[in-house]
Amino acid sequence: MQHVANAPQQPDPRFLQMQADLRAQLTLGRLRLSGSLGFLHQGGRPTRVTKRDQDNLVSREHWIGVDLGEDRAWLIRAGRMNLPYGLRNNEHTLWIRSALRTDVNEGQQHGVAIAYAAGPDRAEVMAVVGNLQLSPDVYREQGVVGYYERSFGKHAALGVSGLLLHSAVDVQVGKESTRQGYGVFARLSPRKQLVFLAELDALLQKVDGVDLGTGWVSMLSTDLEAIEGVHLVLTGEARKLPLGTGTALGEWLSCVWFFAPHSDLRIDGVFQVFPGQGGGPTVRATTLLAQLHIYL
Repeated sequence: MQHVANAPQQPDPRFLQMQADLRAQLTLGRLRLSGSLGFLHQGGRPTRVTKRDQDNLVSREHWIGVDLGEDRAWLIRAGRMNLPYGLRNNEHTLWIRSALRTDVNEGQQHGVAIAYAAGPDRAEVMAVVGNLQLSPDVYREQGVVGYYERSFGKHAALGVSGLLLHSAVDVQVGKESTRQGYGVFARLSPRKQLVFLAELDALLQKVDGVDLGTGWVSMLSTDLEAIEGVHLVLTGEARKLPLGTGTALGEWLSCVWFFAPHSDLRIDGVFQVFPGQGGGPTVRATTLLAQLHIYL
């Protein structure tokens, strides 16, 4: 349910089917085949494999890969994959994911990626050829995305990310666009029951060759397992978009209960403040979201 202050909309309660996917991976020696197939009643245009107005089959990921090296530290993949950028968090509407379009819900792209994982180091670089499930092809982005992360002991890790993508027609602005993102992210767990996650990214974009300037987006999250199976999460976020008029602020208060194997119930209260456009009044939005997740 969402309520927006300073706007004519009334509270908008609704049921949302987020994901109903089957996922599988087949490993034959060094060869890997992985994919997902799901159903969405409405929305999800970037993930659709059928083209009806609603009730579509969707595929968020599908790829073929091969492990390389004596210890299989290298993995080369081709197909539709999550973009290797920043924290791989499930909260796809957080601004660090939506502003960069790197969420794990529908932000995947097709391309070729090479990943490395050995000892304290992890890295991946992906050459993006575009989302082939999106048409016409002028909307598809091409470029490169990658990250590097290093662990410091068992309780801390620090990483950097980079993104450079170009499209003939941007799906959001309807014009030629080149967008960039560069950031740092960190994980810290001083004790088993407490985890901190943080990310800070710079945003740059050119539209029709015109530089829109620099923006930024950030997030800091604290996850405390208060009792076994119950997590209390406090998240703060902020963003200033290129060509934006001010800074937007957000706060998430979340409770996650893992009540059974492969099952959890999550409740989020999201409070956001957006700067007024063109000298207009500040807009405040409140969202209450309850989610049930079941993994077979």
